[in-house]
Amino acid sequence: MAGKRTKAQRDADFRKTWGYDMAKETAEQRFRRLAMVRMNKVLKQVSLIGNLAGSRYKSTPQQIEKMEQAFRDTLTDVFSRLKGQAVAKVTFTL
Repeated sequence: MAGKRTKAQRDADFRKTWGYDMAKETAEQRFRRLAMVRMNKVLKQVSLIGNLAGSRYKSTPQQIEKMEQAFRDTLTDVFSRLKGQAVAKVTFTL
């Protein structure tokens, strides 16, 4: 299959990107690696929400307030979990 990489190639790419072997990755290194990847993904997705302000879309103040509250609740929950506190998951519907 074209484009399929071997484990050795994946390991070499990981070493080149992160500067250490995945097999020897500590819990702190794993946290840092995943936090950077996940934060960059979420920041990009959050910025895309701003595109809904364009003239092609129509929203009510109540919808915007509901979106903002769900976002704030989720952020509070995420950081509570990171601090070791149990929380319930937030869901969103309009």
